[in-house]
Formats: sequence, C-alpha cells, structure tokens
Amino acid sequence: MRLTQKQESLLARFVREVNSHLPEDLPERARERGFVRLQSRMERELNAADGDSIHDEDVAALIERLGDPAEVAASFAARRTAPGTLQLAREDRVWLGVCGGLAEYLDAAPWLVRGFAFVLGLTTGPLALIAYLALYVWLRLAGGEEEPRIAKARVLGRGFGAVALAFALHYGSQYAVRGIYYIEEQYLHRPIPELGDWAWLHVRAGELFFWSLALCTPLAVLSGLPLANAWDYSLKRIVQALLALYGVVLSFGIASILTGLILDFVKEFTG
Repeated sequence: MRLTQKQESLLARFVREVNSHLPEDLPERARERGFVRLQSRMERELNAADGDSIHDEDVAALIERLGDPAEVAASFAARRTAPGTLQLAREDRVWLGVCGGLAEYLDAAPWLVRGFAFVLGLTTGPLALIAYLALYVWLRLAGGEEEPRIAKARVLGRGFGAVALAFALHYGSQYAVRGIYYIEEQYLHRPIPELGDWAWLHVRAGELFFWSLALCTPLAVLSGLPLANAWDYSLKRIVQALLALYGVVLSFGIASILTGLILDFVKEFTG
C-alpha cells in the first residue's frame, strides 16, 4: 500500500485532530493502544480498497467512516475508564486476540504479555497451546458476538485429520516392523535376534506417538480458527511439516531395525 504525500497529509491531520481531543490525564499506555488500534483500522481498510492504488476518494471516504475526531478520542478514554473486563482484543491481533485482551485487562504492554506467552510455550510446549485455546473459547463464549465466525467443519477437519494421520503413521510403522519380523521367522527361518540399539524404535515408539499428537493436534485446531495475519495458513504448513518429520523419524527407525537384522545375518555367516 503506497500513499501519495497528499493522502499521508490528510491521514496525519486526522490523527493530530484526534490527539488534540484526548484528555490530558489519559495514561500514555492507553493513548498508545488507541493509536495502534486506529492505525490498524486505517491500514486494514485501505488494503481492502479496490484497485492497485489508493485514490484520494478512498482516503476521504475512510476519514468519513472513522467519524468525528472528538468521538474517536472519546473512544480511547472510554476503553480506559470502562469497568475492567477481560475480553478478546479486536484490534492489533497477532493470532486470536487473547494476549492483546490480557494486556488491556492487566494494563500492560502487549509485547510483554506476548513475550511471556512465547517463553511459556517454549517451556511447556503443548500445554501453553491448549491453555491458549481454552482461554480463547472461554472469552469468546463470554462475549464474542462481534468475533469472526468459526468454520466448525474446518476446525474439526484439521484437528481430526492431524490425529488420523498420526495414528496412521504410528500403526503403519508398527505393522511394518511386524511384517519384517514375520518374514524373518517364517521365510528365513531365523529367530529374531537381540538388536540392541538398532531397535530403538521399540523403546521410543510410544513417546514419539504421544508428542506427535500433543504438538500437532492443538496446532491443527488452532489453524482452523479465524487467525489474523494469515497465521492459519502458516500453522497448517507447520502441522504438515511436523507430521512429515514424524514419518521420516519412523522410517529411520524401521531402517535401523532392518540394518540390525542384516548385520546379524552377515555376522552369523562370517563369524
């Protein structure tokens, strides 16, 4: 989105008029959040304008939709003086507005809450994702009439799809190993040897399956929700990458068992 100098001047003048009507006792943090919301709305509506370029008429229409600068300034103060209620942020979202809503409720900087959530995610993994989803559902049910509509079929489809694929990979690898052992016993007439470290998949199969479900399921459900900034597409790709990585690890585990059997066979005839 590229604006001409005249268009930038019109928007800057509107912002200055809003600033001039703000109460002097309005806290700086509330002032900053208000301007962030205003800037986000202006960018969103200008990006939605038809055509490859922004016309002067588009900017004039936007300013008219924004309303009287005094009323916009009053909305800044109203958000600050309204009784403290925890709700989803409707502007300046990164995902679903949970961290933004918490920041506004706690009167804290949004980057601080998001940074804490990020660190929590690194230390607790899927627990942080599940808590985020649960808090979103709770806040939405508590008063999310204006929230974007949730495509339930997409949420369920992506969630169940990730679970089904993880199950398919897990049990597919188990049956592949059983098939290898069956051939070893029935066609080669050899007992299954002690493979040691070559059979690490036997030890790690359950743990790998658990983590694939624990990581991919909440991410898949999250990718089906109306995320901001095209994060639904990004998370969908992340889930696909994690499941692909899980499949690769299982393939290496099967190959490791095959390698152990081949080495045991060679050792028997050369030793």
